[in-house]
Amino acid sequence: MTQAQENYQDMTNITLGVMESNDGEWTTDVTTASRLNDVTTTLANINVLDKKQGLNAKGATAAEHIDDGLIAYYESKNDQTNLAIIKYTHSDFVHCSFSEGYKRMNLVQSTAAGIAIANLIPFKILTTDISELGVSLGLLKDAAPANRLMKVTNKAITKAINEQFKILKPQMKKLDSSVNTYKKSSPTFVSEYKIGRKIIHYGKGHTTAELNLMPIETESVLGNKYTVGDVLTIRNHSDFTVHYGLTDTPDILPTVMQSLESNTDIKVTVEKDAKDSFGHWLIVHNPNEFDDVSVTVLLAKG
Repeated sequence: MTQAQENYQDMTNITLGVMESNDGEWTTDVTTASRLNDVTTTLANINVLDKKQGLNAKGATAAEHIDDGLIAYYESKNDQTNLAIIKYTHSDFVHCSFSEGYKRMNLVQSTAAGIAIANLIPFKILTTDISELGVSLGLLKDAAPANRLMKVTNKAITKAINEQFKILKPQMKKLDSSVNTYKKSSPTFVSEYKIGRKIIHYGKGHTTAELNLMPIETESVLGNKYTVGDVLTIRNHSDFTVHYGLTDTPDILPTVMQSLESNTDIKVTVEKDAKDSFGHWLIVHNPNEFDDVSVTVLLAKG
């Protein structure tokens, strides 16, 4: 997962903790309970996918470390026969079928396990390295489907994680709406719930939106806070392109948007279009499947 996804995952976990500690407030509220269940289910799906995503990378990294040590070990003995058997690269573990990648990692683990550890320590291989790779291989065998490319499996998991976050965010917003109904009866509960929930922050002196968008995420900001003649400065702090546009349908991604290249900014003067109108929301979209983007928007009144 990306850093923004991990942050959102952490925030959701905290929110669920607040809900649990205040369950006396909402347990009999069927709507709130149902919405909380939706969030809990989606978060559980994300946690499972996150674990699977980590196993592929963890197994390959551990195998590469041990294999580097084995290569150095066999070279020191001038044992070209065994060297040829286990001489792999990171790509050999991931750019292949699952069964082949697993077979290679397992060979590395079993080879190291069959050598006296005293002979391997000079080459930075420890007993814990060998045992941890064994555990990772066991988990990986259970988690990953056979006859799939390791890299394709990772990409598929990444796509699935992105889809789950697209489901989770609207579910969280619905839960927000339910919790807001308790402002009068239980303001302390609502206050606790809202800690850490804000993503957009408005500064002093001028209106500012700070966005940290997860992969394939869209945010609509500054709704009805600007008018014709105002200037929006959009700054892309990331190494990846972002898309932006003005809209009156903040929950729907426009079919036509403008691109803002990495680490650049642009000043957009709000103007009426051919229909003598303008979009009252700024919509910003991260089109990247694997990376976060960070965007700042400044509003200067015309």
